[in-house]
Amino acid sequence: MTMHPNCLATSFWGTKNYADFVGGMQQSISNIKVPAGIYTGDNLFTFNRNLSFLEDSAFTESVVRNATTEVEKSIVWRTSILLWAARNGLKPEGDLVQGGCYKGTSVRILCEALDFASIDKKYLLYDLFEH
Repeated sequence: MTMHPNCLATSFWGTKNYADFVGGMQQSISNIKVPAGIYTGDNLFTFNRNLSFLEDSAFTESVVRNATTEVEKSIVWRTSILLWAARNGLKPEGDLVQGGCYKGTSVRILCEALDFASIDKKYLLYDLFEH
């Protein structure tokens, strides 16, 4: 199992005291016996996990080019799961559908990482655009 060192993003939602929350996470990290495979961000804190998705150069290069806000950078775990799903969704016949594409950042990342321009399928996007 490949262990990427760590990915520490700083976007968390719903905290009462952000500074105390981040301080508590730092304290937790400093008390982990083997501080590798740590991911924080997007309301997720996990350790001793395989972060090999961070070694996928097509994915990480696309994230660097397209994720411009701290929030977009912080949801890299979630976006890697979308990429995994898209890669598997390309295997059977049919097109891809994504519900909830917001500004399209994840779509841009996936299309680049998959080299979707060379794939003979459609990628259909749906969103509310009004809440």
